Amino acid sequence: MSAGAFVIIFLKTLKSLANIFVLAIVVRLFESDGDCSFWVRLLLILAGCVVLAFVYAFLEYKFKMFYIKDGSLIFMHGVFRRETITIPLDKIHTMHT
Repeated sequence: MSAGAFVIIFLKTLKSLANIFVLAIVVRLFESDGDCSFWVRLLLILAGCVVLAFVYAFLEYKFKMFYIKDGSLIFMHGVFRRETITIPLDKIHTMHT
């Protein structure tokens, strides 16, 4: 897989983490009293989310593989739960890349 695939996986993971992060910010803003330490904690949590998304995207990229063997396309993926899909080549009509 290309480096572009890694970037796409990273952005998808970051987006899913951002949904949770934005909700927490909105709730905290309404109860904030101007505390500066809140913003420091917020930046640390944001940095942690970016690092977590990067690590997960790297693992997802590293453990996703496909190859052709014995007339079948074999697709293996999964970070925590490995899954293998085997498709006979004569059943494949088109592929979108």
